[in-house]
Amino acid sequence: MCWEVNGNQKTVQAYATYDALDNHFNMYTYKCNFDIPKDFGEIGAILVENEHRKKMFFKTIILDKCVTFTCESWVQPKSEVPEKRIFFTDKSYLPSETPEAMKTLRTDDLESLRGNGEGVHQSYDRI
Repeated sequence: MCWEVNGNQKTVQAYATYDALDNHFNMYTYKCNFDIPKDFGEIGAILVENEHRKKMFFKTIILDKCVTFTCESWVQPKSEVPEKRIFFTDKSYLPSETPEAMKTLRTDDLESLRGNGEGVHQSYDRI
């Protein structure tokens, strides 16, 4: 699922499939094809769901060689963490120039990191 920076949630779904293994770095590459409409707008964020049984490390997500998400993060399987993981593009914004929709998404993501102060941290919690 991708988010347009102007606040419109436009869903474009695709499933990644295994493509290759780089034995030198012990890194797997997955690929998928998104059919993004021409009127979609600028992509600001992407939601990722791990359907494997084990956690996966996401280094980068690149859309059509023009939009990059530097992830450098683990994504837990949806059986452990049902919420989709959000990643933002590498595009930087000054606070006064950040689109409102991106502010909302970033605030929500930060709140999920902070938690509500109750319960016990799990090994898969992002802190």
